[in-house]
Amino acid sequence: MANTKSANFGTANTNKSLSVGSSLGISDYDSITLQAWVKLNTEIAADDWGIVSWSGTKTALSLQYEYNGGAQRIAFRFHRLGVSTNFVRSTITLGTTNWYHITGTYTAGGAMELWINGVSIGTSTPANFGGSGGTAKYVAGARLGNGGSVDAYGSILVDDARVWDAVRSNTDIYNDFFTPAQLAGDEANLRAYYQFNTDLTTDLTSNAYNLTNSNSVIQSTDIPFPAVAAVTTQAVSDIAKTTATGNGNVSSDGGAAITERGVCWSTTTNPTTANSKATAAGTTGAFTAAMTGLSAGTHYYVRAYAINSVGTSYGANVEFDTLIFYAISGIVYLESTPVSGAIVRCIRQSDNVAIAEQTSDADGAYAVESLDVTELYHVAVEYEAGGIKYNAPSLWDIVPIEVP
Repeated sequence: MANTKSANFGTANTNKSLSVGSSLGISDYDSITLQAWVKLNTEIAADDWGIVSWSGTKTALSLQYEYNGGAQRIAFRFHRLGVSTNFVRSTITLGTTNWYHITGTYTAGGAMELWINGVSIGTSTPANFGGSGGTAKYVAGARLGNGGSVDAYGSILVDDARVWDAVRSNTDIYNDFFTPAQLAGDEANLRAYYQFNTDLTTDLTSNAYNLTNSNSVIQSTDIPFPAVAAVTTQAVSDIAKTTATGNGNVSSDGGAAITERGVCWSTTTNPTTANSKATAAGTTGAFTAAMTGLSAGTHYYVRAYAINSVGTSYGANVEFDTLIFYAISGIVYLESTPVSGAIVRCIRQSDNVAIAEQTSDADGAYAVESLDVTELYHVAVEYEAGGIKYNAPSLWDIVPIEVP
């Protein structure tokens, strides 16, 4: 799926959040990774504001930003409910222009670590558990405070929020920023995943930890990273012996400009642009592309495609067969001399219906195409010579032959 939308939580302290009353199947004693892309809507000279948070009954972990040193900075907070708090704080000044990819990991019984844009910011090792009285919850756009209550609503945009029941590896976290891509939702250890493209509440994993939208969080087209374009292939039209028209639609450019689109085809399934292709002008929307150089009577597979800076995406396979033309042809002679302008009628014998009528050319030749190979035909010829009209003997039981 193309990345097209993010979640917009508006201005601070408007009590907007997306939340689910569940620990997402993760206990207070499990390892966990929280991830999201974040961008400030407004920079506020104030206290801490939440980005994404998780809580069990003893602990709460929050990726948040806080006003520190005259600017908003990202921090990772480990809170033993009602007992004490540990932080890993960054010195990066956020501003309101750029998106940041943030990751907070906690190793069960060990250290917590904050990552920003694929780089580790620092670690801290919390003391033993001692908290209690929390309410299991996951929330985006706010922080979970003492007792797991929602507070510190942020003035932010959030995208591609993920929760894992394991510590992501250094390589995975690096790649999550430097080669961002949306997930399928069935990845190992992925407990909850929110893309915010189709809607703001659906968990894309099979766990179905769907969120509740409080106070009208809205979607935004401001997104942190592009994806491949969304492309569909439509039925092929105008099919002939050696030509056809391919049809497709680019419903989304994935957040990056389309540099090429069209259709590609092959006699085997899943054709790519390395096979035969035809391009179409434009970027998004429906398009057609002229397919030429086809072989008659051949089964083809065709896919629409689109290319942007992220890569090439393809629609599904559509199959079609080029036509085979069957014809009857001959030359009209009068005493071994070709007759031009003779009227030639091709008649289907099964129902005595005239299929075509034409005149012979300068060489006396005629050809009637697009006939049914399962039928028999007869040909009647009329011509004029010396002011006299003649009917030549009809030719019966003619079987059309394939036109090369």
